[in-house]
Amino acid sequence: MGVTPKTPQAASEPMNINNTAADRVKEKQQEAAEKKAQEAENIRRYEEKQRVAKERLESAESQAKERQAERAAQQADYEKSRKEREDAQQRLQDQQNQNRSSLSKYF
Repeated sequence: MGVTPKTPQAASEPMNINNTAADRVKEKQQEAAEKKAQEAENIRRYEEKQRVAKERLESAESQAKERQAERAAQQADYEKSRKEREDAQQRLQDQQNQNRSSLSKYF
């Protein structure tokens, strides 16, 4: 039979086994980390927009109060002026009536 004994050989390089399951897990973990980072960024942007909107609302409310106070002051001034004009008109009419009645004594 001619069997020859094996001769010792140098050790071969380890074989690379493609472990696709481990790669998929790494990819999913990376995607999850990216998604979490994106969600954190979205939350930060949303909070910033909310803060800006709140500031605008507070500013608008304070301006509205100032304008309302101005309108109330203008209305009060108008009412005071109108009352003074009415009083002056009434005094003028009273004076004219008194002058007419004084003249009627002579005629």
